[in-house]
Amino acid sequence: MTAMPPEPPEAIDDTSELDAFLTRPRPVLVDFIRTMSGPLVV
Repeated sequence: MTAMPPEPPEAIDDTSELDAFLTRPRPVLVDFIRTMSGPLVV
């Protein structure tokens, strides 16, 4: 499974937009975590 990193936005206007871009999981990660049978511990 090879996933390309998300395309960065043309511009990031403030820190809340930057936080959202850096912390939003990619769909491939969300799909993978849904396949796990137990709880995820970070």
